[in-house]
Amino acid sequence: MLKPVLLAFALAASGSAVAQSPYPHRSFAEKFDCRPTALPQFTGQAPSAEVARQLLTSTGAKKLRWLNVGEPAGKGRKSRVTAQLDAQGRIATAFCG
Repeated sequence: MLKPVLLAFALAASGSAVAQSPYPHRSFAEKFDCRPTALPQFTGQAPSAEVARQLLTSTGAKKLRWLNVGEPAGKGRKSRVTAQLDAQGRIATAFCG
């Protein structure tokens, strides 16, 4: 008898603490998918903490990866944005994955 009561209490308590998603049309996994539309504006910028914050904020990505010239990109992830640096250390390209 105690288990059903505790389960009912836990379900009732959890229902009141559910927050609304800022992306109601997207699933939990999709809300961190990288959106590439804002990436061209970062070409030519020097990498910094502020640029990193802007890359993550503008794309909605969960993670950021910096790559040097010639470094292989490997397997892409939908939740990550990659900034590839040129020989001068500035962003040559930025892409989702």
